[in-house]
Amino acid sequence: MLKSRLSGKSFTIVELLVVISIISLLAGLITASVSKARAKGRDAKRKADISSIQTALEMYYEQNGKYPPLSNPPSAYGNTVDALAQQLVPSFLPTMPHDPNVKRGNNNCGVDYYYFINASNQYVLLSNLESTNDPDYITCQIPSDMTCSGDTYHYRVTNGLPLGPSVPNTQNTNYCWWGQ
Repeated sequence: MLKSRLSGKSFTIVELLVVISIISLLAGLITASVSKARAKGRDAKRKADISSIQTALEMYYEQNGKYPPLSNPPSAYGNTVDALAQQLVPSFLPTMPHDPNVKRGNNNCGVDYYYFINASNQYVLLSNLESTNDPDYITCQIPSDMTCSGDTYHYRVTNGLPLGPSVPNTQNTNYCWWGQ
């Protein structure tokens, strides 16, 4: 008697597999949505960081009549923003911001924010963006004779330094700046 009452109320293996499949599908969709939201959050932080650095550069300019040179560049021009820390921290920025994906102590070319200034006192600040749907998303490459040459960035802020020509043998990629 007890067996017959329980057997009518149990789930079949097919029903259990259907429920597990639906739960797995929903978990996958939620994970993808959360991942996209986190990427957008990191992109917003990158843009805010670049804006803070740009504001600090303008304050430096007001006080010194020029933008900061690179203090210790490994080549004649550009570097990651670590080169700016000596001139901007703590007078104009409390700490130097870094890309959320940067692992400190590594070679951060192509990952951390990038600063370049030319002889005409024009600068460019570069960052990566994860969301290709961002309205400010571009693709530009560091010129081959610079530090971090060949690295690609996706966000660019400048005080007038023009975007360079197309990089040979690429699609939709320009140099991040042109002219020294």
